Amino acid sequence: MEGSIKSNTFGLLIGAQWKLGKNFWLDWQILGPHYGSANGTITGKTNIALSTSERTSLENALKDIAIPFIRKNVVVNPTEAILNLQGPWAGLRTGVSLGFSF
Repeated sequence: MEGSIKSNTFGLLIGAQWKLGKNFWLDWQILGPHYGSANGTITGKTNIALSTSERTSLENALKDIAIPFIRKNVVVNPTEAILNLQGPWAGLRTGVSLGFSF
């Protein structure tokens, strides 16, 4: 199975910068929380038709995947399985960068 997840988030980044000499800068990204939404589709295809019991087993396995706060929609047919995901997306950024100005 393969697919992709796309998200849109908004946030705020708090940090500081220091000049380390004539051309060098240190940038410290202290805290950057962000929140938004995400959706994606994961699809698996086969050249061999799945039996009814195989489809039921695959559908149950996909429904049993536990992802907190995510809504799932599972569709399984004889040659394909589709898992649609939708829900919130959150994260936290932090970092240190060294810059050079010219």
